[in-house]
Amino acid sequence: MSIFVFLQTITFLVFSASGPTTLHFEEPIEWANIGLVGEFSSTVSADRKNIEITPIKMKDNEWKPFVIRTKGKVYSFKVKFSNTDYMMSALVKNGRPNKSYKLLKRNDLYEIYEGEESLRFVNLSKTPIVINEKTVEGVEILPKTPFLLINDRLVKVL
Repeated sequence: MSIFVFLQTITFLVFSASGPTTLHFEEPIEWANIGLVGEFSSTVSADRKNIEITPIKMKDNEWKPFVIRTKGKVYSFKVKFSNTDYMMSALVKNGRPNKSYKLLKRNDLYEIYEGEESLRFVNLSKTPIVINEKTVEGVEILPKTPFLLINDRLVKVL
């Protein structure tokens, strides 16, 4: 699975609580900062393009900051570990807004559309909706990831 991340935004990811999750990058990892000491173990591959993250001691439903720097790029994530919906491995790519989208999800409050490298969120309600800690009143272009945090609820979109 590929995820498309916008630089200078926070991307929410859900990893396995029972085993390692691996992220693959196109450029070598220069450094990583993952939560607090003792919460995770991480191993970077010899070519420095892969990082394997395993939970050690985590509270359920707790988001943790996770920052990776590659050559000239900084990726900011918030990570949560789960025993149900999670990703085991993903290729992290730089995303950009798309011009064409197909409908993924629709309900009374919002619509979510999928593009090649981004998601398009349309707020259909008359009140603001908080997505990935950002308030949205109309249309918002988002990084393409399998989960969105919508009004403090994790929603699987891919």
